[in-house]
Amino acid sequence: MKKYKNIIFDCDGTLIDSNEASVKAFNEFAKKKLNRNLTKREEEDFFHSTTMEAIKALGINFDEKSAAILDDCFYKYTNLVVVFDGLIEVLKELKLRNIHVGMATNRTLAGAEVALNTKGLYGLIDDYTCADFVEKPKPSGEMIDYYIKKYDFKKDETIMLGNSITDHMAALDAKIDYAYCMWGTNEKHELSALELNSPEEILELV
Repeated sequence: MKKYKNIIFDCDGTLIDSNEASVKAFNEFAKKKLNRNLTKREEEDFFHSTTMEAIKALGINFDEKSAAILDDCFYKYTNLVVVFDGLIEVLKELKLRNIHVGMATNRTLAGAEVALNTKGLYGLIDDYTCADFVEKPKPSGEMIDYYIKKYDFKKDETIMLGNSITDHMAALDAKIDYAYCMWGTNEKHELSALELNSPEEILELV
């Protein structure tokens, strides 16, 4: 198997299991702004969307105030967010092996910082980028290009790990390899990619 020196992780569904917290937070946001609960379809659609896209999809004007309200709602449920079993140990081992560990998330800056404070995750991520840092978030490859340019990474030494087609498309756009983390997904792009069935398998990539 090919070996990599740089790993860029997606956040939700890859590093952290935030599904329950996200649904509750966004549902509370909808109640505050629209006086109604989310539909099942809306719950499914917003999870891989940027904050801006999710808010606009509800017909709500996206601005700093609305984004802040959603971040506050999410913050209330951070006790429900957990790092996937085995990932903390894997991240510590990657540190020992001098592997650069990045995070690319469609969360806002405030949301990314909340995620990084999840139960032992802070300090194990070398750098991160989020929707506020780029003009076009995932599925664009701009977030990955951020790392390529900032750290002068070689593309053939860099891989993205994610749980969605959006993540895969970002990797394709940036022309780097990609692996689906099967512990957080049930969807795959029609184009083939590596599949990891447990966090421990990440160590086979380095």
